[in-house]
Amino acid sequence: MKNIRLFLLLLFIGHSFYLSCEVLPIQLFNNEIKLINSYTDSLKRIKEDSSKNELNLKIVDIVESIIKKNTSFNLKLDSLKHVGKIISPDNKFSIVTWNVPLNDGTHKFFGFVQLNPDKDSVCKIFRLKDNSENIKGNFNETTFSCTNWYGALYYEILPCKVGKETVYTLLGMHYNDLFTNRKIIESMYFNENGSPMFGTPIYIYNGHKQSRIVFDYSISVSMLLRYDKKLNMIVFDHLAPPSPLYSGNFKYYGPDFSVDGLKFENNNWVYYPNVNFHK
Repeated sequence: MKNIRLFLLLLFIGHSFYLSCEVLPIQLFNNEIKLINSYTDSLKRIKEDSSKNELNLKIVDIVESIIKKNTSFNLKLDSLKHVGKIISPDNKFSIVTWNVPLNDGTHKFFGFVQLNPDKDSVCKIFRLKDNSENIKGNFNETTFSCTNWYGALYYEILPCKVGKETVYTLLGMHYNDLFTNRKIIESMYFNENGSPMFGTPIYIYNGHKQSRIVFDYSISVSMLLRYDKKLNMIVFDHLAPPSPLYSGNFKYYGPDFSVDGLKFENNNWVYYPNVNFHK
């Protein structure tokens, strides 16, 4: 009996010692996270764009070193102050994005798409290269690759079946200039080579079938854009100018207290104006 008690005591002590020594996955990246937070804080104080870009290259390298490791995939990285990460509901990939404000009021966006490594020791990643400064006019029907990306800070991923393929709707924010911001409903899919592509026509909006929807509005207001589970719809503020005099001048646009929506029907997100939604 004494031997059994001694064995159980040793087993308990050994298990307790193991738990106290076990390193949680997030702790493996503590140094990198602290360094990234220090760099992103410094970006706010730096005035010269060239110095911002130089410091941001260090952030890119550190973020890349983290997300290459398979132990990082399921980490939310919430302790990062200015770098956001979201994981797709089907657990296939994650997207990491952040932005750098420039002196002219525009922003440069950076990011990675990280594939779930399963049992591999290294994650396959795709660097997103922002080309939004060169993308002008109506680009709602354009397809972009990772190297020709319209930059945004993504905060929600909605997978949907389009035929036999899965297309992901991304909800994002784009800080546009000194006067306007943008909210974006983006579509993303993986091509035959397994690379992420942005833009496939699954949105029927105002009578047009398009690959993304872009909303421009005044920097002085905020705009609702999110998925509502009760309505099973993407809901968003309807934007309008305060007077017809400012029609088309988006620095005056803001919510008019009505809400529109998109509902997924027959392989498309279909527009419904003035839905019954309460914030």
